[in-house]
Amino acid sequence: MTPTYSIRDWSKHFENNRTRELKELRFVILPNKHDGDGYTELLDHPNGAAHYGAWVAIVQVASKCEIRGTLSRDGAKPHDACSLSRLTRIPVSVFEEALPRLVGIGWVESDVPTAASKHPETPTNQADSTKPQAVGAKPHPPAEKCPRTEENRTEEKEVRERHAKPRDERLDHPAMVAIREVKGRFPHKDVWDLVIKIVGLEPDVEWLRECWVAWRGKNYGPENLGWVTDWYLNGIPGANGNGRVRKAEPATLPVPVEQHNADWYIRSYTAGMKIAPKYNFEKDIAAIPDAVIREQVNQWWITREHGTP
Repeated sequence: MTPTYSIRDWSKHFENNRTRELKELRFVILPNKHDGDGYTELLDHPNGAAHYGAWVAIVQVASKCEIRGTLSRDGAKPHDACSLSRLTRIPVSVFEEALPRLVGIGWVESDVPTAASKHPETPTNQADSTKPQAVGAKPHPPAEKCPRTEENRTEEKEVRERHAKPRDERLDHPAMVAIREVKGRFPHKDVWDLVIKIVGLEPDVEWLRECWVAWRGKNYGPENLGWVTDWYLNGIPGANGNGRVRKAEPATLPVPVEQHNADWYIRSYTAGMKIAPKYNFEKDIAAIPDAVIREQVNQWWITREHGTP
């Protein structure tokens, strides 16, 4: 019978008034006391550091279980060394050693009586375990591996799918692909919409590359986007006299326009004008498919350009 393990006094040591109100935990409170009997006893072992690492992983897993503090999965199915190893990528042999010790110390409780004691191994055995193996002696048998059954593979797949985040569609936009091709990586997520707005659906990759090389040639910061927000639009200062200016103008909004209201367009154009003050947004406004929203945005534009009618 597989025992069900639970962390003793979970609510007292690993929760507070705020975490108790949360339905799902993305972090866990961990005591930082290093002079208690439990901590010193756990570390007083040749593999004590590994066992403490297993303990921290157990606390993290328990914080995400349906009943917090109880190591169960799929409702009432208890976790064991194998399942904990699959979730945390810590070798199963570490959990097989650590769980009985944690029960003996009193940090973990089990609904099945075990033979664990305060010190399952005697001091003599602990000392012997640190001695080098005699020459010519038979090697120690390898640690028993967790059998990889169909049930295990299914569970691993479910864990991967549960934690997998959906891919952001903006990563496949031509502007983002062009930036990555030129720079070698995507810009910070905070500026993705801005980059998409400026570079557009038909990026001039060669001009982007020329701006990037000139930017880095002046030892400007790689995380600064001035080479896109300024030079890509207005030209490289001092290059060939007045600097080359890209031929293509920014494309219309690349994201599905049906998802936005008038306020969104106004905020977008206001941000765009700070970067490209000479750019005329009238053609973008004319491309808004919804007549009501288009008229609202157009009135804002007229008021801004010509004052209150």
